[in-house]
Amino acid sequence: MLAPLRGCAAGYGSARHRGEGEWHKGIDTAAADASPPFSGENAQSPFQIDLAVDISLTGISAAAALATYLYGENLTRTHYSIRSRSGLNRLDRSVIGNDSEGFRIAGDIGSVAVPAAALCMSLMEYPRWGWNGVAEDFLIVGETLAISSCLENITVNLFPRRRPYMYDLRLKLRNERRTVWDTRSFYSGHAASPFAATTAFSFIFTMRRPQSPWVPLVWAASMAASSLVAVSRPLAGEHF
Repeated sequence: MLAPLRGCAAGYGSARHRGEGEWHKGIDTAAADASPPFSGENAQSPFQIDLAVDISLTGISAAAALATYLYGENLTRTHYSIRSRSGLNRLDRSVIGNDSEGFRIAGDIGSVAVPAAALCMSLMEYPRWGWNGVAEDFLIVGETLAISSCLENITVNLFPRRRPYMYDLRLKLRNERRTVWDTRSFYSGHAASPFAATTAFSFIFTMRRPQSPWVPLVWAASMAASSLVAVSRPLAGEHF
C-alpha cells in the first residue's frame, strides 16, 4: 500500500522539480533577450559595419564635397543685377527684407555646434558597448555628414538660385559678395548638416535602445535643435 504512494510522491516531486526548472529557464531566457549577450568590447552591435566600404564611402563623399565647393568658388565672378520680386511666390516674398545679423551668427554657430554635439554623443556608448560602439556611432554620423555635404555642394552648383538679399537694392549693396555665394540659396547647407547628424544620432539611439522611454524625447530634441538652425537662415535673409 505504501509503495505506490511513495512512487506517486516521488513522481510528483520529480515533475514539480522539472516544472520549476523550466520556469527558471524561461526567466533566464527573457532576461537574456532584454539585454545584449555581452557588454563592453564584446557587445553584439545592431549594425553591420564594413570598414572597407564605409570608410571609403565617407572619404569619397568628403573629397567630392570639398572638390565641388572649391569648383564653385573658382567659377567666374559675376555682378548680378537687382531682380524683380514679381516672379516669386507669396511665401518667398515674405523673406525679402530680412537681415538679422544675430540670426546669421546663430545659424553659423548652430551649423557647427549641432553636428559636433551629435558626434560627441558617440561617447555615451562606451559603458555599454565599449570603444567599438563609440567608433561605430562616430563613423555612422560622420559618413552621413559627408554624404549630406556632398549632395548639398553638388546641388547648389547645378541649380543656382539667388539669395533673398539679391531682390532688395539696399540689402544687395550691403551683403552682395559678387561671387557664386550670391546664388547658393537652394538649398541650405547650414540646415542640412544639423538634420543629417541629428537624424543619424537619433536612429542610432533607437536601434541601440529600442525599449528606452527616452527615444521619443531624443527624436524631438534632435529635430528641434536642427529646426532652430534651419529657421535662422531665412530670418537672416540668406535663404528662402
